[in-house]
Amino acid sequence: MSALSSRYPPRSFILFLLILLLFIGQLPAFAKIIYVNQNASGGNTGLTWQDAFTTFRAAAEEASRGDSIFVAAGTYSPAQELDDNPMAARRMYRFGFPISVFGHF
Repeated sequence: MSALSSRYPPRSFILFLLILLLFIGQLPAFAKIIYVNQNASGGNTGLTWQDAFTTFRAAAEEASRGDSIFVAAGTYSPAQELDDNPMAARRMYRFGFPISVFGHF
């Protein structure tokens, strides 16, 4: 065994660390909770129940990878948010990244 190989970690350990770092890089760094309540009367920021967004669409536009959306009890649909446009009833909310939606608070 040479002196060089005893000073450095084995290649398998280095490979493990690289894979671990790549995996950690895929995790959401600062996931947040966004609040929605159609009856909220606060600042409409989505940061608290008092300042909740009043439409699900606003929360959806604010959401990022890994965020959670907490929705107060009620009915939320694209048709209601788009001036009762008849074509809006066929629309749906789509996300290009994973989020969690929890409801009926």
